[in-house]
Amino acid sequence: MVPDNNADGVAGHGFKLAPAVGKVLARSVLGIETNVDITPYRLARFAEGELPTGACGIGSIS
Repeated sequence: MVPDNNADGVAGHGFKLAPAVGKVLARSVLGIETNVDITPYRLARFAEGELPTGACGIGSIS
């Protein structure tokens, strides 16, 4: 089973954002409230058939 708390597949931006992603992910794993809503990035969205929809339309999360 793969946990919902993961930080893979972030490509080039992930390298630059790694400190922030690490902090948010660590807080999430520890059950501490984060200042960023990470529910759009949950692994379960694939099983639920939910498409991310952000300011730039379907497929974007913003």
